[in-house]
Amino acid sequence: MKRSMIVRVMNEMEMDKLMLRFGITEDDVEASETHLDGSIDYAISVEESKIPEIEKYQAAKQRR
Repeated sequence: MKRSMIVRVMNEMEMDKLMLRFGITEDDVEASETHLDGSIDYAISVEESKIPEIEKYQAAKQRR
């Protein structure tokens, strides 16, 4: 079952890497919003089982 979630990336290239890594397609992207600092929030629809993996990946990215 698919669920919606928000991912924040610093640029489109980072989103491309995330999409490739987790098998996210353009059809899974529901919306996006660019912030003043250049970061982008994407609303995506993904399989429930992938959500913990994506959250862990994002948390690791923020610590760097």
